[in-house]
Amino acid sequence: MPTNSSTHLLAAVLALATFGFGYKPTLVSAQSDRPGAGQAGPFGGGQGEAMRGGRRGGGMQGRGKRNGGQAGSQQHAPLIEVGQPFPNTVTYADDGAEIIVPSATSGSYTVLVRGCLTCPIFWRSYHETEAVARDYQPKGVKFYFVYGALAHPENNGYVQPFSLDERLMHVAEAKEKLKTTVPWLADNMDNEMRWAMGNLPNSECVLDPQGKVVYFNSWSDSKTLRESLSKLVGPVANPTLASDLNLPTIQRERTDAVLPRVQVSEQLTGVVVKAHPSSEPLYAKLRCEVAPSVIESGTGQIYLGFHLDPLYDTHWNNLADPLKYELTDFNGAKITPASGEAPRVSQETDTGPREFLVEIEGADTSKPITLTATYYACSDSPAFCKAIKQSYEITLQKDDFAGGVSGRSFRFGSGGRGNRGGGRGMGRGGASPIGQGPRR
Repeated sequence: MPTNSSTHLLAAVLALATFGFGYKPTLVSAQSDRPGAGQAGPFGGGQGEAMRGGRRGGGMQGRGKRNGGQAGSQQHAPLIEVGQPFPNTVTYADDGAEIIVPSATSGSYTVLVRGCLTCPIFWRSYHETEAVARDYQPKGVKFYFVYGALAHPENNGYVQPFSLDERLMHVAEAKEKLKTTVPWLADNMDNEMRWAMGNLPNSECVLDPQGKVVYFNSWSDSKTLRESLSKLVGPVANPTLASDLNLPTIQRERTDAVLPRVQVSEQLTGVVVKAHPSSEPLYAKLRCEVAPSVIESGTGQIYLGFHLDPLYDTHWNNLADPLKYELTDFNGAKITPASGEAPRVSQETDTGPREFLVEIEGADTSKPITLTATYYACSDSPAFCKAIKQSYEITLQKDDFAGGVSGRSFRFGSGGRGNRGGGRGMGRGGASPIGQGPRR
């Protein structure tokens, strides 16, 4: 385990790489008179409308239908403020039961810590939170991890859920993979808990028994959390060490893709994507990102990526026709090309993304564009291979919850290391699918 100082240095580097030098994480202790969080940026995710959930092989419908990713390009002030009541916010237990915070947690001190399967800072710090919980739960303090929009989609293959049911699938995966004992809450699909907790991927806070915020930190920090709980509830004689718990250490995984990955020369921004209703789960999920000029003027480069969701455990059938996309309803804008097909692959199956770069000119960014994708999704267990046709609505406005992807949203070194699949692809080579030369 790294030290708290090294963890927070890495957090600061992450924030600077994504937000620029205007980002200032702040720490507020229980007795501090400093204000709450500083400005937050586009970490996190939560695209689109929660249309169909779907656990493996089916899933529930009807819950989580509230929209996500609708914040647009403006930044909202963080809602959290030490000394003020925490806003009533709808969350969900891992079984889908609705829990309103802080109403459901009144009468006890409550610790809330945000995290997800794609946040490296959370991977490194959750052990410490579990150790604090081991000491303070017997004193009546409630602890919750809060799962919401993904901080860094594509880390270890995970992609943004489009429904509450899919977000609950992420919670189940996190419980299994991280072996957590602290219970989880899932944010609603409007990502209201994320806003309430400062719009940051790994913030933490303590609520008093009346629901008032008495401690807030922009990044989870077990040392300051312990200090605050010691003042609020009382000290612990023999504090539990994270090493005592024997919890797994999560590392960033790297799997080589069959096709080279996209390489872009500009920092791309995730935009608002909604999924239209479908009778099948979104096995391959669309991620759409744009160059700054697209949001500013409606002209520039667009990234279209189709990523298989690992929670459905499917793969591409490369013996069948490759994935195809078609863009329609773009209101007089010029898109080159408006349709495309992924390269054919000699390997029978793979799970790497299918990616395209297209150019748009003269778009009205307030009006949605329709994208339709057709592909074959296959699974070994249960055994199936299905022809899938699904569509999305793309609005070329910044999604405050789209999260940041290493290599496109920001870079640590060249080549976008850390992307699922890795590798280098083409740059601004026109409108070709990644891994294939320009169309003639």
